[in-house]
Amino acid sequence: MNTCVRSGVLFCLLMAGVPCGFAQKLVLTDWNYLSSYGQSLSVGWTAKPVVTTEQKNGNLMFKGGVRPFEGGSDRSAAVPLVERVSPDGARGETPVSGASGNFMRLLKKRDAGKAARVRFLCSADDVGGVSIGVLSKSNAPYQRILGDLTAGRELADKAGKTFSMPCFLWTQGETDQQGRKTREWYKEKMRADSGY
Repeated sequence: MNTCVRSGVLFCLLMAGVPCGFAQKLVLTDWNYLSSYGQSLSVGWTAKPVVTTEQKNGNLMFKGGVRPFEGGSDRSAAVPLVERVSPDGARGETPVSGASGNFMRLLKKRDAGKAARVRFLCSADDVGGVSIGVLSKSNAPYQRILGDLTAGRELADKAGKTFSMPCFLWTQGETDQQGRKTREWYKEKMRADSGY
């Protein structure tokens, strides 16, 4: 099972209250930052047509779009999460729309009161065709996430909302797999270099 799927499964298990010996119980705040991070599929490479054309679960994105770096990194406001095809036509629906929508549907079934106040602030800050080293915490793509977190916290504070980052989506590995890196090498890079 790849890391992205594992992260999503873990999140769903925690949302459902399933005991997991390897994780603490998830605590959701009013606004929860959810990042899609990794390679091209995590920013919606060729994922057209977009399907999230209206927001039914109250989830949010930055004013610059779900891929804020395409909209001039405009993080001045939180707006309803709606997908668009990228200006160059190469990218469409990102994984965060489906993930955040499903998380909210699960939460509504489990705790409708909590679901009424919880929102996900989503973004996809990835880079296509790169190794895990390029995505590490010392490089520019990772800095986008830190920028999102800073802006998200400021917007939440202004709105009188609590804010956290309970999880993230990870879709990456093809470049390293093509370079014939071993599973053990990859796991160690995830732990050591990327801060995950």
